Amino acid sequence: MRNETFYKYYTTPSIIKTGGIFMKILEVIGSPKNNGNTYKTVKMVENRIKELDSDMEFETIQLATSNLKTCNGCYVCLSRGENYCPLKDDRELLESKLKSADAIIFGTPVYTYNVSWIMKNFLDRFAY
Repeated sequence: MRNETFYKYYTTPSIIKTGGIFMKILEVIGSPKNNGNTYKTVKMVENRIKELDSDMEFETIQLATSNLKTCNGCYVCLSRGENYCPLKDDRELLESKLKSADAIIFGTPVYTYNVSWIMKNFLDRFAY
């Protein structure tokens, strides 16, 4: 019974349908390998959603090719605000894309029961 509920919820077109309202979905891929298995899996999800509603717009961010430096643990973002972070990279660009998306799909390989290092760094950089 539980599997039937899961299948019904996640495959019912009415859950995905937006009633003619345009939606923007951001895909954040946290694999150090570009176009690897994580990328392919996220694209399979994208294709399934497009089958249900072709009015969706997708944008893909591959963290392996983004300019996102590793957090150095200085805590300036927590004590003074994220605008004072000493790291100058694409964090603000990524943040604006996150805020403008209606939905976000996170894709990451699992290494030692956790997300990849590049996804962990991404999450750490937005911890403020």
